[in-house]
Formats: sequence, C-alpha cells, structure tokens
Amino acid sequence: MRDIRTTNNRASRAYPFPGGIAGKLGDRFEAKWAVKKLFEVILGHADALQFEFVDPVNHGVEFWVFKNGSKEWYQAKKQNVQGNWTIRRLAEEGVLDTALSKLSASPEDRFFFLSAAPATQLEHLAQRAALSETGAEAFLDSLDKNGRLDHLPALNRVWATSVEQTWCYLRRLQVLCESETNLDIDLRMVGGLVFSDSVENFFPTLREYLENNFNRELTTEIVRKEIIESGCLTPCAPLDPSLRERISDANRSYLDSYIPFDIGGAVIVRQETQEVLALLEADDGPSIILLTGNAGAGKSGVVRQILSELEKRGATFLAFRIDIRLGIDSSAALGQALYERRENPIFTLQSLASTDKPVLFIDQIDAISEISGRVGAIREVMFELFRFAKASGKIKVIAACRNYDLSNDSSLRELEKEERVSRVEVKRLDWASEIEPLLGKRGFPVERITTKQRELLTLPLNLAPVDN
Repeated sequence: MRDIRTTNNRASRAYPFPGGIAGKLGDRFEAKWAVKKLFEVILGHADALQFEFVDPVNHGVEFWVFKNGSKEWYQAKKQNVQGNWTIRRLAEEGVLDTALSKLSASPEDRFFFLSAAPATQLEHLAQRAALSETGAEAFLDSLDKNGRLDHLPALNRVWATSVEQTWCYLRRLQVLCESETNLDIDLRMVGGLVFSDSVENFFPTLREYLENNFNRELTTEIVRKEIIESGCLTPCAPLDPSLRERISDANRSYLDSYIPFDIGGAVIVRQETQEVLALLEADDGPSIILLTGNAGAGKSGVVRQILSELEKRGATFLAFRIDIRLGIDSSAALGQALYERRENPIFTLQSLASTDKPVLFIDQIDAISEISGRVGAIREVMFELFRFAKASGKIKVIAACRNYDLSNDSSLRELEKEERVSRVEVKRLDWASEIEPLLGKRGFPVERITTKQRELLTLPLNLAPVDN
C-alpha cells in the first residue's frame, strides 16, 4: 500500500491505548463506520470529521462529524452478548452517560449509537420523540398504552432528567443498527462511486489515513488534498480535480482542427444549429442526433455554433474527430487518448453532469463507415457509445457524417430507424434567410449582386480541416 504523508506530526506520538492507535482502529466495526463517514466528508456531504480524542471528556465517542451546522457524535458497540441492547445494558456500558454529556452540551448536536445488535427500547423511544413534534405531552400520549410508558421511566432514572428534558434529548438521538456484512456492502458501493481502486485498496488506505490523523479535524478540503491530489488513490470523475480542464483542452483541440469561416468577422447562424439545440433541450428529445450533409455543406460550421452555445450555457460536453482515432480499440482507451482517463466517455460525462444533459459529439464518422473499408475496433467503440448513451437516458450524442455514408452504411441506416434517434440534415445555404441579411448588416450592396453571384454564394461552405 502506498505511504500516506501528512503534516500532522501528532500521529507519531504515544497515546494511552493498548497496542497503539493502529491497534485501536484496526479492521474493526468502528473502523468501517469511520471510513463510511469519511466518504461523506470526501463527497462534500459533511464538512469535517475527527476520529478519536485526547481530551478525556470525549472518551467513549469514536468520532464526530460536522454537518448542517452541528456536530454528530458517534459511539459504536458492535455486539452485546445478551443480544438486544436494553436500557439497563446501555447504562452499564456507559453509552447513556456519553449520550447525555453530548446532548446536554449543545442544543444543536446529535448523538448516534452504532451497533450490529439492536437497541429496540432506546430506538423506540427516540422514534416516538421524533414523531411527537408538539411537545412532551404528545410524546407521553404516544407511549401511554394500558397504563404503560414503555421504558421511559428507566431512562429518566439513568439520566436524572424530567420528561420534558428527556423528550428534547431523544429527538436528537438515533440508533443505527447495521450488520458488518451490510457495512461492507455500503463501503464497496460508496467507494466505487468515489475511487477507481478496489475496496481491498481504498479501505486499508483510508483506515490508515484516519490512524495517522488521530485527534485532527479533517475537512473536505484537507482530505481531498491529502488523499486525492497526493495520488494515494485514484478518484472517479467527479472528484478528479483536473478532469474538466483536460476535457476542455480536448474540446479546444477539436475546434482548432478547423478553420472558422466568417464574412467580415460575422458568422452565419445556421437554421440547423437552432434545430439541434432545440432537440438537445427537449425533455422528450432524442438520445442520438445524426447530423448529416453533403461534403462541404458546412456541418463543421454548424457544430462550432452548437458547441459555442453549449459552452456559453455552461453545459458539459466532449467533442472529438474519429478519423484521427482509428487506432483506438476500446471505449476506455478512447477516454485515455482524449482526456487521460481510462474510462468510457459516456461514464465520465454522466458522472460529471449532475443536473444538465451532457453532450458527446463525434465528428467524421464517415471515416469508419462500411464503404470506407475501415471496420475495425474503433467502429465497434462508436456503436458501443451509441448503445450506452441510449441506455443512460441522460447523455446526448451528436454524430456527424456525410449523407452518402449514412445512405450506404447498413448499421447507420438501421440506427436512424431506432427510437430516440433523430436526423438533422445540413442543407445548402439559403439566400433570403441566411446570406442576404448578413451581407446587408455588413454594408454590402446586395441589390447589385447578380443571380450568378447569388448561386456561388449559396454553394456549400467547405470548412477544410487543417493539420495540428
């Protein structure tokens, strides 16, 4: 396992725990809970965590988590030889005293009891208190059945509190009963969302990180810097600090492969651009848009306008030309080539975009059409991206090719017939709606332009690729 270096020298000091701090945490039940809560800090769902404490006032508590403006204190007891954790047994183990000290210290703090064994008496009281929002009397009424108050009197005696005080404390107390097996499943699932590493790697790494940062407040900023930016673990896309910048570089590289066309500094806004943007915005819009046109019809100009508008809107997108990626043999290899992350671009875009509809733009797919003679692995990668995009229900794909290739490629023809697939054809420029208004705005004497000159001006605009 890779070494984790921190600036916290306190971790190397001697602490009054048998076997040292590593022996205190180890692979135990408490460690799994601590790592589970550390994930909340890494993801930004909680602001900070502190594991173990030097101050004797905090003994009995495994860790605290700061979330939503208050501290959550956690105490763990994996098992009870007698089975259920009764009020009496919790009192004997000091759990109730610890809970009282934390709940009475601050009116905002919460206390959580963690165990693999149930604590049904305390849990029942806490649940009833949480549901009785109008006050202690409603709480008592919910408990008073056949003259019984369940186990409230026993808890009042342990805490030496009034019913009103007990009700207030119970509303901020929660019992979390979870088996170690379920904890392991949770760690695998959450860890898989955060890191590309296996649980056999990330769990001991995070456990050791906590051990080495004993008695230190670990904020989201600190943890991300020391674990992710240091390279101890490989983060999944949302936590990769430079991923968006690398995707932006890939988009810029794509756009730089074409010479932009304008007239006197002005660009003709194509009708097809607006049509594609409308399809992307529609709630019931297609997953795949086939952007087609004859050679030199100006598809690339339309694409530039689409991507420029997406960029203005802050949308997440990735654009590339497939004709210069013919050696790619897998979707993961494509991600590596485009933005240095060995991952299917569909997965990357989906994990980066939490609210918007991310767009994957694939240009020059005619380079791998059946009539091109290139039917290698890169062609299979392209159709895999189509399938995954449709399955995601979120990712939008724009694929650009010539009319001729679409008409003569059997797989592309079948794709066009599928549900949630639309085709937008880039047609010849229209003189009245596209050319004449632009020339007029630029001061050209449009009334002096001959019919022959109009014909020439409406010929397809060939945005020729340039070598990078």
